[in-house]
Amino acid sequence: LGGSTGPIIAEFRPARTGKNWSSTTNITAYVGIDEVEGVHDLTFVGKSNHGVMSLKWFELSDFAERAEEHSRIEAYKYSTQLKTQFGSSANLGYFDKGDFVTYSKINFGEAGTTNTILMHYGRDKSGGSIEVRLGSQTGEIIKEISLPSTGGWDIKVTKPISISGVEGVHDLTFVGKGTSGLMNLSWFELQ
Repeated sequence: LGGSTGPIIAEFRPARTGKNWSSTTNITAYVGIDEVEGVHDLTFVGKSNHGVMSLKWFELSDFAERAEEHSRIEAYKYSTQLKTQFGSSANLGYFDKGDFVTYSKINFGEAGTTNTILMHYGRDKSGGSIEVRLGSQTGEIIKEISLPSTGGWDIKVTKPISISGVEGVHDLTFVGKGTSGLMNLSWFELQ
């Protein structure tokens, strides 16, 4: 808030969306901000590298579309990530060992309401796994999954992943383990 030395209210890592600035795909990042009220100046500060992102516009929102239980979350509507990339179809790709992607304010509903995460993905190989965590990339693991090959990166299937014991609103993070090429994610949905 305020200037570049003001308090930090959120951080995110923009995903790579093309090979250069002129061949990019527009991606929407949903960054969760809690406990900020009133009128403030917002300052975006790039860290680590030059050319962090090209910002077209931003909007403040209350995540209304995520307030519903069992909403479908498109892959490109992430909050933060590490080392992933989005292609022209807005699928999350290049998801490898050590990468993660976080989605803010996902509503799991009351206890016993959500028992499944549907994953709509493509994959051209097998091996490795994906940790499903509450909160950040170091949060509580609620499931570890191994997604089989679908026969190609552009051949998408929907796979149900069973979960239990999760209720309320949480950030949800997928963390890559073991190998490269873990998935090209189109969307996920709670059921």
